Amino acid sequence: MSIANDKDRIPLYCSWVFIVIVTALIWPLGAFLAWKRGQFSRKTCLNLGLISMVFGALFMVGAVTVAYLLGDSYMAYCAIYGISGVVFARMGYEGYKKSKTYRRVIFEVEDEGTLMVPMLADEIGMPEVDMIKTLEAMMKRNLLPDYELARNNKKLVKK
Repeated sequence: MSIANDKDRIPLYCSWVFIVIVTALIWPLGAFLAWKRGQFSRKTCLNLGLISMVFGALFMVGAVTVAYLLGDSYMAYCAIYGISGVVFARMGYEGYKKSKTYRRVIFEVEDEGTLMVPMLADEIGMPEVDMIKTLEAMMKRNLLPDYELARNNKKLVKK
């Protein structure tokens, strides 16, 4: 799968160094910036589910660590961290499942050259209607920047 280098499109506030520093200081803002980076980078967009699962696991480990080290006086803090961790991990898992489908579609379109939507749906193993919705979502996220759906939604055409 060919994923182009998007370094020129990514603003400074979405660089990984900046995101790590902000996450260490203000974790909700760091999580938001990681999500925001997915809008600029195709590779990050496809890995956003995994990144979210890692954030969730870190939040849950943080909650357990704080509860163990500081005791009962910080239980509200631990609850917020724990619940945030579970939410991030669950959202990440759903995003991870979607990204696996997106990667298969990108492989079929860009590397194999499958441009007919019914053939693409057969290769991926999903109904044609769901494939059209998936392709529209991918184009909205700019995961297939060089392609667009034809007027009758039966074929992908190169721009």
